[in-house]
Amino acid sequence: MLELRPSCEHCDKLLPPNSSEARICSYECTFCLHASCLPSIGFIGKSRSILN
Repeated sequence: MLELRPSCEHCDKLLPPNSSEARICSYECTFCLHASCLPSIGFIGKSRSILN
């Protein structure tokens, strides 16, 4: 089961479950869309989707 983290792991910006700014990597790390927060090498982040 995917664990939704409540904030960006780099800048600690709050990312509610329905946030369109939240990105998640294959290791389930959560980042916001700010350029300095995204890992620079080989990051292919997917938007975090919430299923109802």
